[in-house]
Amino acid sequence: MFCKDHDEVCCAACIAIKHRSCINVDYLPDVAKGINHSDEYEKTKSSLENVLIELRGVIEAKTDNLKILQNDKEQLFEEIENLKAEILMKVEELVETSKQQVSLKYREVKKHIQSDLDTLNTILTTTTTDLQKLSEKNESQLFVNLKASKVSIRVCEKKMSELLTGKVNEKLGLVENNSLKEKLNDIESLVSDVVISVKEYKATLSGKYKIDPEHCQVTGICAMDDGSFVIADYTHSKLKRLNNKFTITNFVTVGGSPYSVCRVGQNEVATYIRVKGQIQLVSLGKAMQLTSTINVCNLQHFPVGVCYDTPLDAIMLCDTDKISVYSKSGNLIKTLEKNKNGDQLFTEARQVAMNTNNQLMVVSNGNGNNVKALTRDGEIVWTFSDPALQRPWGVCILPGDIILVSGLTSNNVLQVNKKGEKISELLGASEQLKDPFALAFDKKSSRLLVGCSSNELRVYMLSKT
Repeated sequence: MFCKDHDEVCCAACIAIKHRSCINVDYLPDVAKGINHSDEYEKTKSSLENVLIELRGVIEAKTDNLKILQNDKEQLFEEIENLKAEILMKVEELVETSKQQVSLKYREVKKHIQSDLDTLNTILTTTTTDLQKLSEKNESQLFVNLKASKVSIRVCEKKMSELLTGKVNEKLGLVENNSLKEKLNDIESLVSDVVISVKEYKATLSGKYKIDPEHCQVTGICAMDDGSFVIADYTHSKLKRLNNKFTITNFVTVGGSPYSVCRVGQNEVATYIRVKGQIQLVSLGKAMQLTSTINVCNLQHFPVGVCYDTPLDAIMLCDTDKISVYSKSGNLIKTLEKNKNGDQLFTEARQVAMNTNNQLMVVSNGNGNNVKALTRDGEIVWTFSDPALQRPWGVCILPGDIILVSGLTSNNVLQVNKKGEKISELLGASEQLKDPFALAFDKKSSRLLVGCSSNELRVYMLSKT
């Protein structure tokens, strides 16, 4: 029987109840008559066939994913083996250097010992001769020889005493470099982490936040550990601190328009002020306070971006045609200006970000219309350019080694992989960005912050695909 109320075949209880009343109950032979030629049959059959097709497609895709995952694993194993080979090669170099140190010290001590042996052999020869002279039969000559032998004995004893109490240690020993052992003991793996690779990110606008009652340009953003943010307000010559709801909590007035901002510690940030040619450091306590300045004194160029190199404990400054690296005390450590062939690295270095996973710096080269990844020594690893990216400016790095770069005149944001290959356009014309100077990633909530010249801070939720 078939229940019209439920549009389904009756259950046993329903049949027992409705058998008595026979209300809204049809017998199956009557209901099913001609069903195999009905629209319902065709639609249901077609839907099942489509479900099967989709199901097989999903199974095929998942099967392909398993094969890709297997290949990824094998590739990672190969990378680990290559890493091991590099480490072993470095260890071999350290071993050879240590052996050279031992050989050098060996030759030094050997030279002293050989010199002592030569002296002792000379004394031995002299003493042997003196002893033979004591066999002289002539008493007068024997008397002379005896007196000479006493002098030789005193000289010999004195020389032996000097040699036995000499300052040169005739034994070799090692003073081990325990720091290497300690570091190896602290390391649990050759890799810091194994991450699930991200093909690309998708961005969804979360909100637009007005920064000032008047117009201002946001030219720098950095995220702090406590969930707050510091932005560079270029128009009003201020660094402003925002809470996690993007409300301004306090600010500090700096000595000119700040072109960028980066964190240089748990509670300290740095910015560059062109009008004074200074990198200014600001502490973030209950109030924001200027703590110190680094005089760059290069007003001929147009420096912009600052970035903190944690292992080096230094601040990198994008100084137009070069990257200048300063210690926090203000000393110029080095400049990255030309490659090994003497070619200029940059025409307009604007922003730099450090990829802590592979220790590469990523630099936006403004009017060069490209982005470059370099080693700390200034060796170019790759260069990226694309017609869709005009005057690259803001740079930040996401988990999965995906690099985001903004185009100042193309008003967009592209995402690039760690090999310098374009993935896709993350933010395009539909977002109506205006001069996107600054990019920052909030890893606590997976949000992208974009600073523009439109007096607003754009916040996007990022999702992985």
